[in-house]
Amino acid sequence: MDLATARFVDGTIASGEQSRNLTDLVGAGLDADGEIKPGRNNKDFSQHPTARTSPKSALTPIPVKYACGACSACSRPGRVLNAKTARSQAIGGMVFGLGSALEEGMTLDPRFGYFVNRDLAEYLVPVHADIPAIDAIFLAELDNESNPLKSKGIGELGICGAGASIANAVYNACGARIRDYPITLDKVLSKLPVQA
Repeated sequence: MDLATARFVDGTIASGEQSRNLTDLVGAGLDADGEIKPGRNNKDFSQHPTARTSPKSALTPIPVKYACGACSACSRPGRVLNAKTARSQAIGGMVFGLGSALEEGMTLDPRFGYFVNRDLAEYLVPVHADIPAIDAIFLAELDNESNPLKSKGIGELGICGAGASIANAVYNACGARIRDYPITLDKVLSKLPVQA
């Protein structure tokens, strides 16, 4: 069979005059029947994922020494179809969330109305040394209402709680409640509680 001219048609692979069933080539376990029809699941049931991110640091919340995200692929936990890519997606999201909370910020020049840090030389993003240890844990449960695969998308799930957990860690450490990112030293100093 010439792979350059091969075509996939109705569960077979065909090339020229030859045609073979895919199930014959790969063995048992590939054959499945089913369909998904549009319904009311997205209106009757929550389709959103949930996660909890907990940063751990030495004495202060910066720098972050360890972060762990406990993720559910839906509000009623869903099946993780590919554990490796799901974990990578969640960890990447947590790195993105930590970066936006601690480093990433556009600086606008009010005199001329343009951004001062327009490239990666001045716009800070997290690098490997900024996030020394990070992990993601997925709850092994199914969502019977979402779809026949009992799964939901992960998307940017890891981003959601990372920044908020850093802001809470700063508040717990010194009492400064910061509500805008990035959380920088000048913002922390300006929000410190007044000592009587």
